[in-house]
Amino acid sequence: MLSKWRDDGTSIFPWLARNVIPLANDGNSLGISGTAWSDVFLAAGAVINFNAGNVTITHSASTLTFDGGNIYIFGGPMRFEGTTALIATEHEIGRNAAGQLEYNVPSTIGHLFSVNGVNLVSFDSAGTVGILAPAVGSGALTLTANAGARTAALSTVTLNGTAGAAAGGTLFDINVTQTGAGANPLFDIDVTALYTGNIFEVDIGAVAYTGEILSLDLGATSLTGMIARFMAGSALRTTALVTIDDAGTSTGIGLDLNKTGGPYSATEGYVDIVHSGIFTGADTTTGRDFRIAPSFTVTEPGAGTFTFYGADIDLSGILVTAGAGTTLFAALRLAANADADVGTNLALFVDQGLSRFDDHIIWGAGTAVTAGNYSIGRDADATNQIHINSPAGAGLEMSIGDVPMITLGGTGAVLTKTFATAGTMNTIVTAHTSDTAGSGTMFQLVVAGASAGDAFTHFQVGGVTDWTIGLDNSDSDALVISNSATLGTLNRMRIPTTGAVTITGGANFGQQDLTNYTEATFTPTVTLVGGAGNTVPVYVTNTGRYTRVGRQVFAEVYLTGDGGAEGAGTGTFNVALPVTASASNPTSYFPTGIFANGTAEDPVWGQIVGGGTTIELVYEDVLNNLVAMTGAEQSSTTRTVRLKFFYEV
Repeated sequence: MLSKWRDDGTSIFPWLARNVIPLANDGNSLGISGTAWSDVFLAAGAVINFNAGNVTITHSASTLTFDGGNIYIFGGPMRFEGTTALIATEHEIGRNAAGQLEYNVPSTIGHLFSVNGVNLVSFDSAGTVGILAPAVGSGALTLTANAGARTAALSTVTLNGTAGAAAGGTLFDINVTQTGAGANPLFDIDVTALYTGNIFEVDIGAVAYTGEILSLDLGATSLTGMIARFMAGSALRTTALVTIDDAGTSTGIGLDLNKTGGPYSATEGYVDIVHSGIFTGADTTTGRDFRIAPSFTVTEPGAGTFTFYGADIDLSGILVTAGAGTTLFAALRLAANADADVGTNLALFVDQGLSRFDDHIIWGAGTAVTAGNYSIGRDADATNQIHINSPAGAGLEMSIGDVPMITLGGTGAVLTKTFATAGTMNTIVTAHTSDTAGSGTMFQLVVAGASAGDAFTHFQVGGVTDWTIGLDNSDSDALVISNSATLGTLNRMRIPTTGAVTITGGANFGQQDLTNYTEATFTPTVTLVGGAGNTVPVYVTNTGRYTRVGRQVFAEVYLTGDGGAEGAGTGTFNVALPVTASASNPTSYFPTGIFANGTAEDPVWGQIVGGGTTIELVYEDVLNNLVAMTGAEQSSTTRTVRLKFFYEV
């Protein structure tokens, strides 16, 4: 029979008052597989002791305390039933009174989550969450939404309360120390399917918001970094790449750029628009790299003037420190395309509306004027002039009150100055104000050459009469005054380059009109009238000169020398007149000269009948009778006729 007591005096039966122990350490079990105890009932404060205190489970009121060692759970989850408030000063995991699974640590203590002994996520007592990616190929935080129609946000962060000093209002504070040329974006968002929502959306409610929705700072040492870069795909875009919608009624600035740093780049602008690649123009379409197109309704003020500028560039705030060099400031620089294939090269195109300049316009280096353009500029030719050009067939007009004052070209006159104010003088003045030698004033009319037209000035009383004065290029370059709109028609005065003045209709010197003044030569042809056996003598010298003053002709005839046949016959000697005599010329003999025949010399008388074309010669015989001078009186080889006379024409 077995003893009920062990060698140490302890009972082997549990119902005994003494301890129940195995025969040896780690020697026996309570029950076996298939024959197990149903329940274990322990009193308050009971302790389950493993390996002499290595791990203990101690009971206290509603509490089991695990001391020493680790707790491993295999084959299923750890479940928390019932709800109770956790103790703030304890390290606890449980289902709290709100039905939530709660992890609690005492104040100033944090939470730490690790994998394989590597810390990954931490929560400190200040509420800071730390997420660490220990491996360079691992991610620190991944949020994956299941497929299906989502009705809630994947991640929601609520920031409430009142922000304190320093960074109290910061929601995310990201500090990057990573370097390397191949660094990936800090935020990488890849949309691989059809997505119609906004990638980023910030909605400021009806609150007095004073912060900045987005603040980006490159710092003071970044040389090549970019604050923002927007890249659109190569597909045909139909919407704007960046849109700013400002529906407020404030007077604030929509986009404010402030540069306070160092110098500007020599090749780039502070706002730089570079359109590269291939651009194919299409008929009736318009390409734009920068567009301002306001669309709103303006209510004008009750008084005064409201001014709106579509674009405003103001350089007046620039202060200049004087130096040895010179600074050129240009509020706007425009440089059009100079490619030879460009049909129209415009640096500025004003489609409608007026252009106003409150200061001077200065042209720098010029360029060749295009004949078919309406243009104003500094020409690049040798004259280096301000050039105002209109296409062929068009004109230039200067007006006051839309009344043409000066018109150049067009279909009418080349230059027209018009003035329509009653009682005023329409005047063109060219004046030189210097009273020094060589300081003159000139009005010059020039034609190209002998085959060109005339250079003239035209005077007109509208609908009454015309006067023209100028150089008649078709009349041996004579200066002509004409009583018509052209030269050569109804000429009243002609001054040839030889200097002989012709006044049609005469000149009046206070009493009567002088209608003709002529100095000329003529050939005094000899004829023998009547008689018989006539031979007209021929002379070596046969000259005639005359001067006409009005109706009087003063003539001189000189015939001398044996130039051929000697005179003969009884016909009366007649000499041709330079101008036909007047019908009212008195018909009578008057002393007119001499004739010589050999050694004999006799005085000559002449007679010019009214309307006659010759002067008839007679001489005095020994009886002092006037007898006809015949061809026989010029029969000698030594013969002369010299006449001086005047008559009326």
